[in-house]
Amino acid sequence: MNTLTDFLRSNPLAVAAPVFIMCVITFAAFAADKLKAINGSRRISERTLLSLCFLFGALGGLLAMYLVRHKTRKAKFYCLVPLFLVLQTILVCAVYI
Repeated sequence: MNTLTDFLRSNPLAVAAPVFIMCVITFAAFAADKLKAINGSRRISERTLLSLCFLFGALGGLLAMYLVRHKTRKAKFYCLVPLFLVLQTILVCAVYI
């Protein structure tokens, strides 16, 4: 085994804390973009929102899509965000299993 995998297995917060923080940031970005859409002000780009989802914020993005009802009609969001979540889950499970 390599030392990074050993470290992550012995310190689950080393993975959980950054993922949680990214999910909160992503949720906040989706919510802020929804408010900006309502107010007609400058929006957060779709590329930025998808990038946040890709960088371990997919759970926050998915929750925001349905709780805030934002970007639920965009095909690239309702396809890519769940896909990112599945890939992130597989990656995290691969470290711990």
